Amino acid sequence: GLEAAFSGWPQFKCDRIATIEILPFVRREHPILAMPSIDKRALTQFDFVVPSSSEPYTPIIQQLYEQDGQRPEDRVHMTDYFPLVRQIVAATDTVGLVARPFTVNRWFRDAFVPLPNTDLLEPLVLAYAARARWPIKPAAKDLIARVRQAWSPSAGDGA
Repeated sequence: GLEAAFSGWPQFKCDRIATIEILPFVRREHPILAMPSIDKRALTQFDFVVPSSSEPYTPIIQQLYEQDGQRPEDRVHMTDYFPLVRQIVAATDTVGLVARPFTVNRWFRDAFVPLPNTDLLEPLVLAYAARARWPIKPAAKDLIARVRQAWSPSAGDGA
């Protein structure tokens, strides 16, 4: 998960795996693409769909709406199922979030456009957490190694 989500749990040992960039994305032909500049303010003209309970991006996006005088509970929708996120973004003017490595895939490029220059989110740290008192089991070590390899900068498209 994201390192920020584990920061409040002292009973876990947390170790970084990779840094990932999360970008807003929209469907092709979305009205935001016709705007002369796409910044944080432009994003607040549209709803967002985000993963549930995701630190730190849910609070950041909610704060954008608050700063714009809008009620975030009316504009921010949550689901943890990315195929559903894709369906919502493809069928509406809602903005979604995606990890940059996925944006190079053809399935993504055929239907969606990433918005890389909005300065919406800082790169996030992907980490694992394990109970501090217990040794990490071999299967977990293997999973951690595979995730590190998949998200390393030399891993190609990361998908």
